Amino acid sequence: MRKVGIVVALLVTVLLLLGACAPAPEPKPFPPPEGYSSWEEYREEYEKSVQQQPAPATTTPPETVVTPSPPTTPSETTEPAPATTLITKEASEMVLTIADFEPGWVQHDAESTTKEGAQSAYHVYFYDGSMLPYPAVVQNTTAVYPSIELAQQVYLEAVPENVSLENPQIGDESFLDISIPVQKLLVFRKTNVVVWLWLQQDMFGDVRPYARIIEKRINQ
Repeated sequence: MRKVGIVVALLVTVLLLLGACAPAPEPKPFPPPEGYSSWEEYREEYEKSVQQQPAPATTTPPETVVTPSPPTTPSETTEPAPATTLITKEASEMVLTIADFEPGWVQHDAESTTKEGAQSAYHVYFYDGSMLPYPAVVQNTTAVYPSIELAQQVYLEAVPENVSLENPQIGDESFLDISIPVQKLLVFRKTNVVVWLWLQQDMFGDVRPYARIIEKRINQ
């Protein structure tokens, strides 16, 4: 019995030695992709497809288009305002006439006169013949000066002091002195022309319509 046990033990030992010396089984290969019979076939097909692919196109940066700037033009210069044209008409053309009055008025006189520094000056005198013995009187003097500056100086010298004045808004500058109700004085300047108007012995009369008639003649 003891011999049988020894024999069995020897057999087991031999079998273990034989199993240790036997080569290990190779791992099972991973199957190739579907449609290919082997990995070699798949590798060859892949290399062919890579070779046939076109080389990536070289990206050319977009061409920068330079738009030429418009030519620089010099800044516009503001031209000075043209000088005011001087009035060159004779003073006799810019005074009242008998046609400017209602029927019954009489022209007493019309003549050239003298105003210091003026190129020409003219004076006219009218009265209302229907209101004798104390008729209303309108007198008008118009003077033309060689410059606007001289006309301005003459106008300012005509402005009375210490009295209340109205601005009739005639010409470039004007005033109306009604400090004496029966003797109204209106003076205005238009460019280089100065006009004097007196309305005398008329408490309720208005001298401004006569001034506008003369202003219109200056502007014509």
